Amino acid sequence: MFSTIQETNMAPHVNLGTLLQAEFQEDVAHREDGLCVVGIFGKSSTQTGPLKGSLINTLADKHIFSLFGESEEGDSADSHIEAFYDQENRVLYLLLSSVCDSRQLLRACRSLSAGISHSDAHDFWKGLDRQHCLHLLYMFSVCHVLLLVHPSQTFDVTHDRLFRALDALRQKVLPLIRAAIKDCAVSKEWKLNCRPCPPRLLFVFQMTATLKVRIRFPLLTSTV
Repeated sequence: MFSTIQETNMAPHVNLGTLLQAEFQEDVAHREDGLCVVGIFGKSSTQTGPLKGSLINTLADKHIFSLFGESEEGDSADSHIEAFYDQENRVLYLLLSSVCDSRQLLRACRSLSAGISHSDAHDFWKGLDRQHCLHLLYMFSVCHVLLLVHPSQTFDVTHDRLFRALDALRQKVLPLIRAAIKDCAVSKEWKLNCRPCPPRLLFVFQMTATLKVRIRFPLLTSTV
């Protein structure tokens, strides 16, 4: 399925839309091999280093995403998913960039003109939130493992509301997905639940500079 991007282990990451629209030829030699799809999403800090991209670099042990935050998808603030296929380990990585990322949020703010009305601004932000939710729904449907990245060591309780909304949306679109894949050569699990399995959700918390200082100099935080 992914033969067009598996010619080399150092294959570059590509936009998911480009990947899905490309013409694929099945690799017969790996037809019976399993494939693990790992999705990465969440929020990023205001620091320059792309935490989510560097996480894929670490997991794949390859230099895939730049550590200096080079531009992606032009200057658009729209959500998008990038894909990288690790042929050696048979893992497909999906990286979601959205308005939750500081870079995308900055682009969104820049795209708003000074004279925009309150209602237009409201529609603009709601549109970006809608894009984010639809991309997350896709990732929760195709991924085996999902990594939620957060730029601090404190859990963000707003994720609970987001997950509830995603679950409600998924229940509404299940009949449409079942109708779309009923004639496809997919497994019984796909036809019943419209995904390969319930994804395993793991949390990745980033240690803040304040916590790092406290750990490095514990005596400075002690009380008398």
